[in-house]
Amino acid sequence: MTTPPPVLPQPGLLGPVIVTGDTDRQTSLFTRAFGLEVHSVTRRTARDSERIWSVGLPALETTLMTPGTRSGIRLLEFTPSSTAVARGPENGDAKDAFKVIDFYCPDPERVEHRALELGARKLRPTSRYDLDGWSFSETHLWIDDGVVCALCSGDPVQFRQYVTMTDRDVSEVMSVSAPVRDPADARWFYLDVLGLNKVYEYAFADESFQSMVGLAEGHGIRAANYGSRLAEPYIGIIDYGRGARDVSLRGVRPPTRGLVACTIAVPSARDAVRAARDASLPALEPAEEEIPPFGRVTSALIESPNGMLHHVVSPPGP
Repeated sequence: MTTPPPVLPQPGLLGPVIVTGDTDRQTSLFTRAFGLEVHSVTRRTARDSERIWSVGLPALETTLMTPGTRSGIRLLEFTPSSTAVARGPENGDAKDAFKVIDFYCPDPERVEHRALELGARKLRPTSRYDLDGWSFSETHLWIDDGVVCALCSGDPVQFRQYVTMTDRDVSEVMSVSAPVRDPADARWFYLDVLGLNKVYEYAFADESFQSMVGLAEGHGIRAANYGSRLAEPYIGIIDYGRGARDVSLRGVRPPTRGLVACTIAVPSARDAVRAARDASLPALEPAEEEIPPFGRVTSALIESPNGMLHHVVSPPGP
């Protein structure tokens, strides 16, 4: 019997990839505090990891999914585990690396309480700001491996524009954001190389938000978001402007721990690699791989002009 090709969502973000030093702790936090479920556990050989991640180490890959959605989080634990962590509070405003996984929470205080009991840390007070005439709150929690999770809250009617799961304690992954040095390069990469859409952009200045992310007061931020449509998970590219130090984390790679990559659905991984190489961007050779939860797909690792890694997947084919 011929195995049918995987059914992938429309081109866009499928979820973040976290390299962890402790899969059990990360799994406990994301399942008990954020409502994801363990979908599958895959053991990668050193040869597998070299082909997929350019890392010659065996790895444990755990796929966590939000029930009722096709988005989730991939956890990678290499053996031996690295002691290096990409991002921490001391470089929270550094650019050119993924930083925050955003979730919508109708009752963020309850989720915060659960997460803190499981070892998360809240470094600064919750930010409350207005955007496009709506009031929002946003709490940043630091978890293991220097990963930041944002609990975003506000009018549930408003958030139905951004997520499909609004009746649970925590939505699916709403977005993964990254501050970058060059937003124009990011825009070109997501539109022309990966074939995504710009689904939303905004700008605002708020002192409580500046304080929460560790920026100087008096400078606003700008953001552009790329995906398939606004109600599906998307990549958020952040321009912190003059309020940020000129510090870059460019070149974050596994097995360094942290939010090291994102999984992106594209129409054709092979076409995306060709477009990247035509633009002199680093890209691994496409290969057919078993990538839960989608089964056998064509995948490839592509580096953006800002130095961030994107593991693109598409149905298998020439």
